[in-house]
Amino acid sequence: MDTSDVTRSSAKTLMCRVEEVQYLSRDILRLYLVPEKGLHFRHRAGQYVDVMLHDGVRRSFSIANAPHQGNHIELHIRHVDGGEFSDYIFNQAKTGDALEVAGPYGNFFLREDSLRPVIMLAGGTGFAPIKGLVEEILSTGVARPIHLYWGARTRDDLYLHDLAQSWCSHPDFHYVPVLSAATADSPWAGRQGLVHQTVIQDYPDLTSFEVYANGPRAMIQSAREVFLRHGLPDKYFYFDAV
Repeated sequence: MDTSDVTRSSAKTLMCRVEEVQYLSRDILRLYLVPEKGLHFRHRAGQYVDVMLHDGVRRSFSIANAPHQGNHIELHIRHVDGGEFSDYIFNQAKTGDALEVAGPYGNFFLREDSLRPVIMLAGGTGFAPIKGLVEEILSTGVARPIHLYWGARTRDDLYLHDLAQSWCSHPDFHYVPVLSAATADSPWAGRQGLVHQTVIQDYPDLTSFEVYANGPRAMIQSAREVFLRHGLPDKYFYFDAV
């Protein structure tokens, strides 16, 4: 996660309870956390929190819900074999468990003073903060074209594909899922390849756009290099890496 933010003064540490654990795919779950009674959590769509376990293990996760959706924190967590934190979340966490949360952190939020059309670029669970950004934009009725490109290895990794498709009912929203490792076991008739290269196929001139990108660091680095070569001003490339 980006640690060079200027929002740390608004961060705080609070105790939360696990409200729900929802499995979205074979190795991704959605965790809903609710602050203890009387506590309130405020953030900007796209920011992240640190979650602490009792033994001091600390992990950063992007917030997947928009602020207007209530006093809770939605996280999308991928299981990592041998990962102490994800092993706990997948194998032990249950409703009512207490977790200490610190935040919000990060500069990955919508620049509301811009009228440029937006490209949202997500890789894997980098979809989480993009989800919050999109839902915030759609809820406020901001009239800016939004083009979401979500890259994943297989169809199963597009763990909220139906939700993203539902946003297409908004006339200014467009969604392009891209698979890099489609398999015969899960037929795919959509776009394939690297997600940032798919953006360039559709928009070879990015001069007038701004980009919000979240996903693996290698994807972010490659996307930035390619997008700048295709006209995107560097100051309009906003990113965070997972």
